[in-house]
This record gives sequence, structure tokens and C-alpha cells, in this order.
Amino acid sequence: MWARFFRLNDALQDALSLHCTELFVGASPSYRFSLLQLQKTYVALGRAADHLMSHFGLPVAFDIAFCICGATCSSYEVLVKLLSDSNVSGLSIEVPVSISEVWLALHWMRILLFSLSCAAAEDSAAATGVILVRASVVPQWRTAEFDEFLRFTLQGPRTSFSAAGFVKIDRRLIVSAFTAVVTYLIILGQLTYN
Repeated sequence: MWARFFRLNDALQDALSLHCTELFVGASPSYRFSLLQLQKTYVALGRAADHLMSHFGLPVAFDIAFCICGATCSSYEVLVKLLSDSNVSGLSIEVPVSISEVWLALHWMRILLFSLSCAAAEDSAAATGVILVRASVVPQWRTAEFDEFLRFTLQGPRTSFSAAGFVKIDRRLIVSAFTAVVTYLIILGQLTYN
């Protein structure tokens, strides 16, 4: 999704810069069909993102929950192993701590990939509106097609990703997941050592 929105933004900038050179040369503007086609592409990409989330939203929610639980368990194993090395009685783990660290890194990598890839696609979709807003200051570019495209990007539905409506998948998910893992790790640590 990110790559397609990125290509759309490049094509939009090319179409607008082509129109800009035509203004200075004096030729008639021929970018209207291209701009209309780009608007249809933008709408199609937004619908594709909606269909993607409606189809994969629940599996993504389970995967995020699995990653948070896995990161919590791996963090707890690392904590217990570190404290068992410091002669705390009654605590022992048979698994080497390096395996828990690898699992911890894997779970955090998956959360980071989910969050950053969805955030990049959202940012790229929002950049289309920014390009159009910046181009709107040139009065010669203000055609009916341009105004309709600009209005749709500003007032239409935003491209966003969520895990079946449970959590929005963007950069804030990283902070939320980290907060949840630390909170549960503190609770488990208090229960273990009391």
C-alpha cells in the first residue's frame, strides 16, 4: 500500500509540474484526464486499504496480542534468569537466557514492522492531500477536477489501519505495547518475589 501511494504521489507531482511548464510555455492544459485518473487511483487505494483491514483485521489482532503476550513472557524469563543468577532462592529456569532474548527480539520486531509499515502507508496517503493543498495556491491549477480531488482528500475518509477495531495500527501501537509489557512485567515480578 505504501509503495502504491508513493507512486501515486510521484505521478501527481509529475502531472502538476507538467501543467506548470505548460502554463509558462503557453500550451493548453492536458493534465485533466491524468488528474482524474489519479483521483480514481487514490479512491481505489483507499478502498483497497479498507478491504485489506476488513479481511485481515482479526488475524492481525490475534497476531498483535500474541506478540505482546510473547514479549511479556520472554521479558519475564529474562528477568527471572537475571535475578536467579543473583542468588534469589526458589527461582530457576532451565532454558538459556539467550533463547528468551531472541524470542523477545522477534516479538518486538513483528510489532515494529506492523506499526511502522501501516504508519508509512497512512503518511503516504496523507501526503497526497499535502501535495494538493500546496498546489492549490496557484490559481491556474484550480479546475473542477482539481477542486474535487482536493476536497475529497481533505474531507473524505482517512486511510487508516486497525486490528479489527480493537487497536489502531500506527506508531502509537509501539508505545502502547511497550507500556502493556512493562506493566505486566512489574505485576508478575511483584507476584513472584512476594
